[in-house]
Amino acid sequence: MKKQGKKVKLGERVEETLRKRLLDLEYPPNYLLVEEALCAEFGVSRSPVREALRALETSGLIHKANNRSYVIKRISQNGVKELYELRLALESYVVRQLCRRDNRDDLADLLSRWQNITRQNDLGDEELARADRAFHERLAEVYGNGTIVDELRRINDRLRVFRVIDFSKPNRASSTKNQHVELLKAVHAGDEKLAAKYIESNIQEGMDNALEALRQAILRAYEN
Repeated sequence: MKKQGKKVKLGERVEETLRKRLLDLEYPPNYLLVEEALCAEFGVSRSPVREALRALETSGLIHKANNRSYVIKRISQNGVKELYELRLALESYVVRQLCRRDNRDDLADLLSRWQNITRQNDLGDEELARADRAFHERLAEVYGNGTIVDELRRINDRLRVFRVIDFSKPNRASSTKNQHVELLKAVHAGDEKLAAKYIESNIQEGMDNALEALRQAILRAYEN
């Protein structure tokens, strides 16, 4: 088991290093990431490299070229924007439906958790990003439409890195906490208009932060 745990840590290290390079546009589009070369660069076996490449593929940053290499995909602002817009369409529908029935018991733990989330909890950007993802997916789970849940999970896999970037912004944790808490209160009150307002402001702020980070990365790439 210890050996397996070590591989997971190595895979995460490789993944995060490659993810940062990809988002900083250090690689040109259509650049090949080859297993053998990455193993040599990071001084690791194939297992952690393959784990990292699979995670990056799931995030939509690369796609498989053959058995031992992956191709860098161009990250476009329009593509990211479309993913956030799809999230908004699905989640707006979910919260409106939740407003039409009593979900107090199902959402009580979620409300309590977000009322108590602050930076004082020593949560880092990645922990907050995971908690945010869990919040939004939980709303869909409570609504009970499995197809929507599956689609949101696929979207969230692709937006994973942008969620982390989002929570690196000053005051984002506090604004998200407020949006989540007020959203849940609106759902409990059955106020569809107010619930839709908070889900839209929450997702829109995340999209704005993601697009600005991507714009800055593109500018840095041209400067180099």
